[in-house]
Amino acid sequence: MEIPAIPAIPRKVSTRKERPPAATASSSKPQEPVQRSADWQNDGELTASQRNEIVLRNGSFSDVLFHVGKKQVPVYAHKLLLAMGSTVFAQMVYDENLDIPKVLEDVEPDVFEILLMSVYSIKEDNVDASNATAVLKAARTYGARRLEVYCMGKVYDSIDADDHCAMWTTALAAGDADTAERALARIDEAFDTASQQASFLALSVKDLVELFRRDTLKADEMDVYHAAERWAEAVCKQHKSDDTPQNRRTVLGEALDQIRFPLMTPEELTNGPVKTGLLQPQDVTDIMRYWFQKPTPVIRFRGDKRSGTVAMDADDSQPENEENEVPDTATETPAQKRKTLLQSTPDNERKTRRTSGKAQASPEKVTRVSNKKQRF
Repeated sequence: MEIPAIPAIPRKVSTRKERPPAATASSSKPQEPVQRSADWQNDGELTASQRNEIVLRNGSFSDVLFHVGKKQVPVYAHKLLLAMGSTVFAQMVYDENLDIPKVLEDVEPDVFEILLMSVYSIKEDNVDASNATAVLKAARTYGARRLEVYCMGKVYDSIDADDHCAMWTTALAAGDADTAERALARIDEAFDTASQQASFLALSVKDLVELFRRDTLKADEMDVYHAAERWAEAVCKQHKSDDTPQNRRTVLGEALDQIRFPLMTPEELTNGPVKTGLLQPQDVTDIMRYWFQKPTPVIRFRGDKRSGTVAMDADDSQPENEENEVPDTATETPAQKRKTLLQSTPDNERKTRRTSGKAQASPEKVTRVSNKKQRF
């Protein structure tokens, strides 16, 4: 009996044509395509990464389509290669239980292309200082760990190690919370130096509020005030607006409220923010009330000393003086002057005069007693 031949199962052959590479923002920069023959699959000299680059650029055998960026640029990719290079992409393209749209609005096409080049194990050397921060953020978002590590080096290599404000804002933009916190700690320690750098003037008002709010800031309040004036002047110049007290108050916004004006001495307040007009008359009245009124009223400016500030008070750094000792105003620190002024009530002045008078009479009394002994 003749056994009938089993018909061969027809092999499904992809008829998909090669797609042109999607237009990206980086297309203005000419890229060196992989040199290949028409029969590149049989080219034994091509490495795996070169083959990956070919299919990425011409869209051959692609099975997933992304719409990338604000303009929804189409980008063809390959599920297997994506899943091999990123757990985030693996879940996105293979988990049937998750209806994750393939629309990626949080990344621009040029950055996404760099991301795919890394995920496909092609290269990372197209990252430089100009795009490192944006690529780092994308690498973190889509789980491209190798690209993330590479970008971290590029991001921080381009910044002066002593430029703490630039380090801080760069780390914030990159989502690097640990580095951002370390940079803030360095600003705390050297605020006067950090506030003199150009990167300080480039801070946003939101960053300025966060910085001035810090209780650990080791800075005299006059230094904080002068830094705010420099920043406001730079912003007014950048916006091409008149450098007036009103405009400075406007651009500072909430940051102005974070300056602890009540910590200044009357001389500092008068010759600083009052003289420049940064503080309005009502603000000055409120600060005077804060100094002298009992109980202390609540005003818009904080008056508690920063825990990280450089200790200037004699009470914190020197043994307490005797109760009857008259302070030497010529060598008093600003904080001591303010304390002396607040304590200079009529009762205290009379007490000081009585104590001083007793101190001066004591030698005479001793002399009289000594003479009396000699007579007897």
